[in-house]
Amino acid sequence: GNVSISEIPFWMAYNKNTHTLYLSNTGDNSVLPSQTSYIYEMSTYDGANWREVNPTITNDMKYGTICGWYGPIFEQDDATGTYYISSRHRGIFKIRDGEVITRYNHTNSPFVHSAGVSRKQAIRFDNEGNLWAVMTSKKTTRPVMMLPKSKLSLGTSQLAISDWKCYNVPKLTDVNSFKHNCFDISHQTNTKVATNGDYCQPLVIWRNDDNLPNGFESRPFTEIPDQDGKGFTWIYIKVITADNNDKEWVGTSEGLLSVNPTDAFGTNFACYRIPELTTISVNAIAVDNLNRAWVGTESGGIYVLNPEGTRVERRFTSEDSPLVSNSIYQLCCDPDNNSMFVVTPIGVQQYFYDYTPSASDYSDVVVYPNPTRPDFTGLITISSLMANSTVWIKDVNGQVVKQLTSIGGVCTWDPVDASGERLPTGAYDVYASQSGTMPATPCAKIMIIK
Repeated sequence: GNVSISEIPFWMAYNKNTHTLYLSNTGDNSVLPSQTSYIYEMSTYDGANWREVNPTITNDMKYGTICGWYGPIFEQDDATGTYYISSRHRGIFKIRDGEVITRYNHTNSPFVHSAGVSRKQAIRFDNEGNLWAVMTSKKTTRPVMMLPKSKLSLGTSQLAISDWKCYNVPKLTDVNSFKHNCFDISHQTNTKVATNGDYCQPLVIWRNDDNLPNGFESRPFTEIPDQDGKGFTWIYIKVITADNNDKEWVGTSEGLLSVNPTDAFGTNFACYRIPELTTISVNAIAVDNLNRAWVGTESGGIYVLNPEGTRVERRFTSEDSPLVSNSIYQLCCDPDNNSMFVVTPIGVQQYFYDYTPSASDYSDVVVYPNPTRPDFTGLITISSLMANSTVWIKDVNGQVVKQLTSIGGVCTWDPVDASGERLPTGAYDVYASQSGTMPATPCAKIMIIK
């Protein structure tokens, strides 16, 4: 069916709990040209049909005739289809079944009460389920705020400003702009990476800890040395996305870089730059199940990086693939089948690049690379599994050293044990089951050479 967005489709997010893609139109951003009026639109796709699920919006949720919002996010374990989404001027909405069930605005949240300064709020959940928001405004000393998970069930009238924790992280409040305010949280360490997205603004990295003097420690960067020791600067940062190993990919108008955010608090902080992507403007980044970063560019199509993030593995353009445009607005991975949704000026596409479907049994499980070599530092891929399998890795003594869960028919593993220690040289057995009970015989073997 056709996408039910009358404005320009832009933001995407995949709810893995309901197996549903969400697609919305947008407020102001740094990719599309400025527009004068918006409406709040949302469509969903369940793998077979598109549905228009525009929420009920009252006039007090708009700023005159100008509306607009940004991408939805979902609580980690929520299967109700509830989503949270930030707006151009009117705070954050919590929406379920097409109705706004909670509004986070100046009455119950630390947002500035002024149409001119309550700009876009970039929102994320951390790995503990807390809701974080970053708001760029010159007139606030509270650009970063966090609502604890225990408070998410409170309604609009039950919630108080005091329920939020606020952090005055420097260098996030220099502008009153609708440019691309970007914010991400690393999956494992909860390190935060953000920018207000305006002209030559810094990349700000911080970690919060109540034992620190201000409750946080932050570092702003307007230049980062790359792997060759050359200082890299940018004009606009457009997107920040973490991969499965907590590397943060940063897309700028001057190219792509990656950083380990925890290194920002040491003395040898540096970025890595992909040679083919040192000058091209990056609009979107999404990471698939195999830890490959897909990089959507302003005019050069899509680049797919290898799982280690060191080189380009494949490039798609409209000249040599079914891609309908080389201008990429957004990317979003469907983790159920490792396909990639792509938004372009011409429409929405779904790519099934080296798609590995779920198997009907465990007779043809494939492990690669196998064996792993001493210099191998990437992810081992175990494919042709039955959908959503539990996978156990046993050593030669019959001890379970790692337990994994497949996404669809694929799972990946950096060859470490449950404590994060790299495993010694040896042969390891792979067991898999959909029932959660380990079978008697392995379905594959892995040889690790350390």
